Amino acid sequence: MRGDCDRYIVPAIQTVSRIMEHLQFSTQYQDIGSTQPVWQSLRQVVDRAIGELRPEGIEIVIGLSDLEIFADGLVYRVIYALIENTLRHSAGATRIQIRSEKREDDTLILVFGDNGRGIEDGDKDHIFRYGYGNHTGLGLAISRDILALTGFTIRETGISGKGARFEISIPSSAWQEK
Repeated sequence: MRGDCDRYIVPAIQTVSRIMEHLQFSTQYQDIGSTQPVWQSLRQVVDRAIGELRPEGIEIVIGLSDLEIFADGLVYRVIYALIENTLRHSAGATRIQIRSEKREDDTLILVFGDNGRGIEDGDKDHIFRYGYGNHTGLGLAISRDILALTGFTIRETGISGKGARFEISIPSSAWQEK
């Protein structure tokens, strides 16, 4: 009798735990799009994400110009999700780099890269879909939606085995130098 109970209790506890994670995660994002976008310091956005996550054991190198972006107030959660994904899924990663690049067409590219294992080519088209992945399956999908509110896009351009690399494209109308 006891063995039968244990057989059901462990999966039930795991399911309840997973439901609690989803609920906590969704409450963090319930305000997406509920406020008007605002001009924000890109460096402060990145610093806020790092400060809330407080990653240990990984070097974070930041190379950002003194810029402001016009984005939803939850844009810092995108950086948070990218760092969290490195910590959760890139065993062996020791370094994250966050930098900006200006393109000839005045688009700003925010580059987020790590030196972990990278993302398999077959997964690149799926990682921004709801429900895809090993954890909640929400982080990158919600990140894509937060960015889309102000015309930003995100894509993964890393090389499998050499690290993940995400490029966030910010249109010229949504960034300015301070």
